Amino acid sequence: MEPAVDVSTLPQQAQRLLDPKTPPALRTLGARGIAPGLKPGEALTVVCLLAEGEDVHIADMAKATLKSLPVPVLNGALTADLPPGVLDVVAPQFAGELAVMERILAHPNLLPSTVAKVAAACSEPVSELIATNEERLLKHPEIIEKLYMNRRTRMSTTDRLIELAVRNGLELTGIPAFMRPPPRSPTSSSPSRATSHSWETSPSGPRSRPSNLWTRTRRSTRPTTRAKRSSRRSTSIRRNASPT
Repeated sequence: MEPAVDVSTLPQQAQRLLDPKTPPALRTLGARGIAPGLKPGEALTVVCLLAEGEDVHIADMAKATLKSLPVPVLNGALTADLPPGVLDVVAPQFAGELAVMERILAHPNLLPSTVAKVAAACSEPVSELIATNEERLLKHPEIIEKLYMNRRTRMSTTDRLIELAVRNGLELTGIPAFMRPPPRSPTSSSPSRATSHSWETSPSGPRSRPSNLWTRTRRSTRPTTRAKRSSRRSTSIRRNASPT
């Protein structure tokens, strides 16, 4: 668990459930989330700490509790004083639940490293939610990298995030195909959109990108007016040349 939770700040009942010397029957109750006298957030903290403990049997039971934790119970436990380490354990377990992640992503104690963990394996709706916080993305580019590598993220969203990184001069070292644009010369004119940044495709990467993100949007699959006129003229000639 990162960061670690200071057990001494927890209530005595919670400390007793976490003590290896406590009878296994009581620790089993704690692993199942049954902790009389504790607030929901404190009981969740106990479950998370037991899930990260050295007792394999108790840890497996606590992990199973986290996976099957009802959403209303979890929402009641997401109090403002919940330790960042607990959020780091809980958040990846609910990376596919948009309703839960809306509260977790807005939690004041949430760490950027936890968001990166979620971004690597979250569902498409959650990835869209993460991608809306551009301030967080600019401060922590590793989140952009994780969203890009996540196959559930929309390609249009990853394109937008790459362009956001380029505009702000970020280096995405976690994406092998990414190249930071060269610095502009003071005497050179401002580059056009078509040369504003560089992008290479990587055979080993999970996604493939065109050599220029801007040119793709400017291309059109529709025939030009000249091509349409030429086609109509050819059709007319063939009809006139056909025998009556």
